[in-house]
Amino acid sequence: KVNLGLRILEIKGETDGEGNYHFDVKLPSHFVGTPLEQGKAFIKIDVEITDKAEHKEKLTHKRIVAKEDLIVVLIPESGSLVPGLKNILYAMTTYPDGRPALTAITLKSGERTFSGKTDNSGIAEFVILPDDKDGMGFEVIAVDKKGNKGQASVYFSYNRKLPHVLLRTDRGLYRVGDVMRLTCFSSKKKGVVYIDIIKDKQTILTRTIPINKGVGRISIPLTTDLSGSVWIHSYTVAAGEEIMRDTKVIYVNSANDLSIIVTADKKVYKPGDDGTLKFFVQNKKGHPVIAALGISIVDESVFALSEMQPGLEKVYFTLEKELMEPKYEIHYLTPREIVTLEPKRVLESRKEKAAKVLFASLSDISPHSVRKDNTQELDNTIYNKYSSLVWNDLNKIQNAVYRFYEKEKRYPTVKEGFNVLVKGEYIDKKEMLDPWGVAYELVTNNDDLSWFGILSFGPDKKKDTGDEINTTSYRRGWGLGQRMDFLEEAEVAEAIAGMKGGIAKKAHAAPVPANGDMLASDTKSGKVGGEKGPRIREYFPETFIFEPALITDKKGVAALPLKLPDSITEWRITAMASTALGELGSMSKGIKVFQDFFIDIDLPVSLTQNDIVSVPVALYNYVKGSQKIKLMLQKEPWYELLDDGEKSVQL
Repeated sequence: KVNLGLRILEIKGETDGEGNYHFDVKLPSHFVGTPLEQGKAFIKIDVEITDKAEHKEKLTHKRIVAKEDLIVVLIPESGSLVPGLKNILYAMTTYPDGRPALTAITLKSGERTFSGKTDNSGIAEFVILPDDKDGMGFEVIAVDKKGNKGQASVYFSYNRKLPHVLLRTDRGLYRVGDVMRLTCFSSKKKGVVYIDIIKDKQTILTRTIPINKGVGRISIPLTTDLSGSVWIHSYTVAAGEEIMRDTKVIYVNSANDLSIIVTADKKVYKPGDDGTLKFFVQNKKGHPVIAALGISIVDESVFALSEMQPGLEKVYFTLEKELMEPKYEIHYLTPREIVTLEPKRVLESRKEKAAKVLFASLSDISPHSVRKDNTQELDNTIYNKYSSLVWNDLNKIQNAVYRFYEKEKRYPTVKEGFNVLVKGEYIDKKEMLDPWGVAYELVTNNDDLSWFGILSFGPDKKKDTGDEINTTSYRRGWGLGQRMDFLEEAEVAEAIAGMKGGIAKKAHAAPVPANGDMLASDTKSGKVGGEKGPRIREYFPETFIFEPALITDKKGVAALPLKLPDSITEWRITAMASTALGELGSMSKGIKVFQDFFIDIDLPVSLTQNDIVSVPVALYNYVKGSQKIKLMLQKEPWYELLDDGEKSVQL
């Protein structure tokens, strides 16, 4: 389906022997563009593919529709032109898909003409001296080697009656330990310009720059407390007590102080296997350090939809919201990629220029605008991860209740509670504990367990303190007090004291499916008399580990026990390490879960009573030689089978 906003075209066909299908679509004569996209519009293409096993896959793509072959944007270094002083004016040319364009570019302003060429970044620099009365306008034309053309008309207004300052940094990207060199230009030939350096909306440093012949310079060492996005304000006071300012933004990368080495006890795991990951953290000198590790293990397939590389956490918490919402697009580099320094000089040079253009677009934003509460984002993320663990536990308990009902033809009473499930070996006692090792509390208004929820007391292990997780009610996250309890009391205190059963110890083990999560060839499937049968895979999380603070010992070592879920996939381990001194490091590694024979059932998302459905079952055989496979569908009271319950296939 091709969604054009005005109408919907639906095209059907079959792929050829190589899996390809070609189609042509005639677009409407007009579209509505968006300002952030410099007037470009989009079409959305929804693709649905069905194979012979009736397995369906869906994919959505957006494609750009542009009026011209090239997009041209002008960006003054200070966000607007400063009259009476030489300004750097950035001209950026890109193709509609965001690729930088090598072009010859011409700027015309009245009788003045400026010519230049864009570089590999699609950016050209012009030095402009604005001296028109109330503003300066430009007609811009850009042409590439193939004759593709783009043009724009831009006007910048200003007030020449007031004194002005223009602040310029020697770079846009720095590392901790670098020296930042500032140059301040003033329309007043003599005087003083004041400098404020702001980090996290707090003034970290103030300086004065003496102005001589309209120019002043200062050098500032960049220390650890300045890592992240930094706002630099220069200002002077006009005769009428009006403050004239110029603002620049820079990004200071933390030093890559730590390295993390991860080793697994197996090269390949099977679904449900127990395993251990060992983490070793060392500094640049190769010495082990005590560090807090933030660890997530996520199904690799998730990243096909939303890419996240290690280092994103560091950038997210240090790159301000304003930088993540730029006014102009630089498609070949995202804001995160721009500020993350690379060893390759060519790419780093492109990032440096892109950073200056990106930061220039922020200069007219109020430096005191409200910033996104990153701690609240962290709170919600942690809450959601642990909430998902509790919901998984609820699913296991519900499965145990269902098996109890199948055997006893009744539901457990509220008085019997969960104890009858443990005594009857429908579920292991350990599975009745929340992520912090405390027994779940039953929540229901019924006399029996035909409907129920569970209550976890939360990280402080106390009831009615505001950090509970209740599956019968909705909430977004913990408040500030509960978050501090979570991160400090429950984690740090137990790590220092060496206590067992702390949050880090509990969180690293994935929930175990209700059937005991046993392997096919050597375990039972619930059959009477110990008869061995096929194992049921039923636990398929996208994220099965979220460990916010695993503490290494003095040797820099920490161990993370695992119980692998049932997904046959590759899991991506992402770890971020930090020390008490603010040293940071990150890594990424994959672990593989596989078995040589398995099945996949493509069930509908939901069903309505009296629906008639066909359920495809895909078989995967990686065992050497041909296998005769017998499929048996277990009868259940909630459905009526309209086909044979047993089928055989040679694979």
